[in-house]
Amino acid sequence: VLFTALTRREGLELWRTDGTPGGTSLLKDINPGLSEGLNPQPQGSDPSGFVSFRGRVFFAATDQSGGFSTPTLGSGRELWATDGTPAGTQLVRDINPDRVPAQANDSSDPAGLVVFRDRIWFAATVRSTGRELWTSDGTGEGTVPFMDLVPGPFSSNPTRLTVAAGK
Repeated sequence: VLFTALTRREGLELWRTDGTPGGTSLLKDINPGLSEGLNPQPQGSDPSGFVSFRGRVFFAATDQSGGFSTPTLGSGRELWATDGTPAGTQLVRDINPDRVPAQANDSSDPAGLVVFRDRIWFAATVRSTGRELWTSDGTGEGTVPFMDLVPGPFSSNPTRLTVAAGK
């Protein structure tokens, strides 16, 4: 079982269990380090939106690498996958790589992940198209925008993706 847990050392991170106390551990500290300021706190990656697909679990997580106010930014909140091992827990694709250091929150923020017709479907934001519908075959190259419903940088903001009656 994979789950998200909050600890004082790592913050909100990805954990795993085999159903026993001895088999429960941090899977990977995706966003290590402390926040900046007078009272530094663990940053945490806040993994969420878990879906099982092709033997792996896909989810959204944040990697800021260096803190929120430094010019060295990680991937931001992007699409990740795990096979249940630390080495097999990796970024699938940096969907919105054009981040601005002053805007550390400028990431794709994938949400609403669902599996349909042997693909993952979700909403994601890119500066040039806004928040639109994306799809993935589970690979970085196969993670692509499906359709820009509202052309240009404006968003259609798809939400509550649900599979019903084969659609």
